[in-house]
Amino acid sequence: MRRIHRSIALAVVTGALTVACGGGGADVPTIASPESPSPTATATEEPSPTGSPVELEVEAEDFAFDSSTYSVPAGATVELTFKNRDEGVPHTFTIYETDAAEDQIFDTGNLVGDAEETYEFQAPEAGSYYFQCDVHPDMNGEFIAE
Repeated sequence: MRRIHRSIALAVVTGALTVACGGGGADVPTIASPESPSPTATATEEPSPTGSPVELEVEAEDFAFDSSTYSVPAGATVELTFKNRDEGVPHTFTIYETDAAEDQIFDTGNLVGDAEETYEFQAPEAGSYYFQCDVHPDMNGEFIAE
């Protein structure tokens, strides 16, 4: 089983260095401009025919989530491991229908750091949703079910 790693940024930097140093040929992908959105964290696997949950890790540290976008298969059972690395500080990971933060889809409840918990929930139908920390609403982003 694959796990989400913080290697997304490393892959982008490695790709940028390859392009900058003249590595690769015409089939080398173009590196996105600085205005491009942050990397997307995705679930670790598609749901299996036996209905095994997909795994998703979300980490809160220094009053920020480790990604501004998380993506899972629509309708999948999601096993979410929420890690709060801000010692003594409560955070939530709450998914809403829209950025009005009124129609809640899923909520971890307060998790006081340094701690981690695992939760299971059903991903919504295909679409783009909003997530935030309800304690610190500036910690937010896009949750995608595809």
